[in-house]
Amino acid sequence: MSRKRLAIISPHFSTGGAPQVTLNKVELLKDHYDIIVVEYAFLAWNYVVQRNKVIDILGDKFYSLGDNKHELLDILDLFNPDVVSMEEFPEMFMDDMLTRELYREDRSYRIIETTHDSSFNPEHKKWMPDKFVFVSAYNILKYSHLDVPMKVIEYPVNLKTDERPKKVKQYLDICIVGLWTPRKNQAYAIELARQLEDYNVKFHFIGNHADNFRYYWEPIMKEFPSNCKWWNERTDVENFYQAADLFLFTSKGSNTDKETMPLVIREAISWQVPSLIYNLPVYLDYFNTYKNISYLKDDVVYNIDKIIKQLNLNNKMNFTVRYDKSDNKILYTSFET
Repeated sequence: MSRKRLAIISPHFSTGGAPQVTLNKVELLKDHYDIIVVEYAFLAWNYVVQRNKVIDILGDKFYSLGDNKHELLDILDLFNPDVVSMEEFPEMFMDDMLTRELYREDRSYRIIETTHDSSFNPEHKKWMPDKFVFVSAYNILKYSHLDVPMKVIEYPVNLKTDERPKKVKQYLDICIVGLWTPRKNQAYAIELARQLEDYNVKFHFIGNHADNFRYYWEPIMKEFPSNCKWWNERTDVENFYQAADLFLFTSKGSNTDKETMPLVIREAISWQVPSLIYNLPVYLDYFNTYKNISYLKDDVVYNIDKIIKQLNLNNKMNFTVRYDKSDNKILYTSFET
């Protein structure tokens, strides 16, 4: 019996959470479906970790569209898929003429849609798939009014029980993973690091400096604390999880730029790394059941103390902090021995 044909359409494969979900989908389904992947836009040669892994698996069954996006229709006509998996809402990246043809009523394939965005306005949803498969329960609530079947399939958490090394180290290591953006809020993690420069702790930042966010990361890097190291984009992020004594995720987002279900938190759970995150409303208290997860507060003194206690750092100093919440910046710190 011939295998069913699955066409996966992704807005892009610039390294991040959404391409990682697509990569995981390809890895899980490659022995069960005949798969092609179509990249709608190729954004940058520098950020291609997941892109390269998908190409290694699929070879010439990976397509990247050029200026003529309607080439997608020719690819689909030739492949004749049974299922088309849209890795993001078409309203967010695809032109209406192409979408209208792709979603035509007499199509021979089923369309499955997901989204990795929590800020899209449901009133702007105009193209309906045969089914939604969301990555978080929050989006089930958000789109429950639509007359479309829907379910949640979460990125897997695979506990790695015996793979974290037990070593005596000169420094304790805090790991921060993510693209450098205002939402990921590395600036706040660096302010916390600055208050801990006198402790035997190092902050390791893994994630790329994309040019479109230069306004954010460039000023930060000009005053990088001595206990921080930037590792850029990596293909071996698992090594950092293995070595980490603490995973720190300072992302807070905003009403117009929300998190959805960050994969890095789930990866830290898989590696059983003690973790500090904000309990954002979009998580719907999902992480409450995981023993390695603790929560940050909108209180910088509390958060610094939380890190000190979590790592059992040798606290030889008392400190007072003045913190300007409106600017998300520590103004000064005074120490007394």
